[in-house]
Parts: sequence; structure tokens; C-alpha cells
Amino acid sequence: MVLTKKARRGYRRVTSPTRSLPDFIVVGGLRCGTSSFFHWICSHPDVDRPARKEIHFFDLNFHRGAWWYRSYFPRKAPGHLTFEATPSYLTTRSAARRAGSLVPRAGVIALIREPAERAWSHYRFQHARGHDPRSFEEAVRGELDAPDEPAADWYDPPSSIPYLVAGRYAEQLKPWFDIFGRDGVLIVDSDAMFADPETTLQRVESFVGLRQITLPLMHRNKNAPSVADPDLMAAVRAYYAEPNRQLAGLIDQPISWLDVSS
Repeated sequence: MVLTKKARRGYRRVTSPTRSLPDFIVVGGLRCGTSSFFHWICSHPDVDRPARKEIHFFDLNFHRGAWWYRSYFPRKAPGHLTFEATPSYLTTRSAARRAGSLVPRAGVIALIREPAERAWSHYRFQHARGHDPRSFEEAVRGELDAPDEPAADWYDPPSSIPYLVAGRYAEQLKPWFDIFGRDGVLIVDSDAMFADPETTLQRVESFVGLRQITLPLMHRNKNAPSVADPDLMAAVRAYYAEPNRQLAGLIDQPISWLDVSS
């Protein structure tokens, strides 16, 4: 018998107490390759996928409670892991504390991307879908003129976060380090992931405790090639000079677009 979507959802809720909580969480970032990463790791034979990629529990739905959250995960199979990937967790300040209260032993994976290119990709994604009619310059000018404007605790919808704020990774990662410890958070350089997926996969498998196999990586939700105005991109990169210095001081691993030796 084929169940309707509503019936499947009802069944998952009824069986929620028997379902797993995630063994690891992909917390972001936005437009940093999380869709590609999600489908890539789901293809591992020892990973059981959740009912949907982005559950938005620790940002938008925390009030629904742990049973609601459990209903999106499979029943645990011996030797198998499960996870979810909600990119806006990284840009929601309370998400780390909430996750730490429910899944304190879960591994945390954060994907980061060169922030100026991330902002351009984020804008193009929103603009192409009719969510932002402005030019890229109009969209980021306010942030460029007020670089110290603090980020909000959360954004609804999550994609409405200001384009440049979303690339200030150090301030976003620090709460996760504080709650889960530096060894409990794996930083994935998304540019390096696409350039050398095998090395990245080995790091992920080692971090979450999966047996090491080879999996093909396919790029999903990729924008068509396009180049932003060079002068504007230079201004955006200048905006990130201090956030990038903070990031270099926070992490202890090579990043393809960041000098962590200074």
C-alpha cells in the first residue's frame, strides 16, 4: 500500500519514540555546497537519510519538541548513522545551545566557502527566484557602508539574512566551538571539497565514524557561470578582511582561500 504524504507524516509522528536522533548535523553555511554534501553522504551505504534535508528544528521549530524532531529520522539500524543538514543553523545564534541540549554527542560539520563568492552566489540564487529585484550593488551597499552592524539572532525566512553577514564565519562558528568543543566540529572547505572530494570524504568518514569507501560527488544547486563587477567584488573582499583575520585566529587547518599562518 502506498501512503500519502500526510499519512507518512502521521506514521512518523506515531513512531517517533522509536526513531533516532542524528549522529551528526551539517549546520551550514548557506550557498556553501550543503545540498551536494547532503546527497553525497546519503549515498554512503551505512547512512540512513532523514525524511528531508533541512528540518529547521534548532532555528525555526524548536518549540515543537524532541518528538517532532525525531519523527524526521529513521529507526536506527545497527552500524548505521543518520544526520540532517540545515544551512541556517550556522547563522542562528541560539542553534548551537539548543543542539547541545538535545544532541550533545552529535558531530557538527560546517561547510565554508570564500565569503565574497558565497555572497555573490547567494544574491544570484535569490535574484533568479524573484526574491530580490535589486542589483547586487544595491543589495550589499548598506552592509558595505556599515561593516560593524551586528547580526540578528535568527532570520525568518533563513535566506533573508544579509548577504555579507552570512559570510562572517568566525562569529558563527564560535558558539558551536563553545558548546561542542573544537574537536566536535569539523570544518569543511567547500572549494577544496569539489577540487578533491576523496580527501574531504576521508576526513568526514573519520570524523563521524563511517567506514571509508569512495563515493562520487555531484555538484547540486549550482549557479550558471557569471562574474560580478570586479570593483564591487574588491570592496566586498575588503569588507571581509577583518572577519577573515578572526577566522584565521579561530581555526587550525588550511583553508584554500585563507591564510591561517599569520
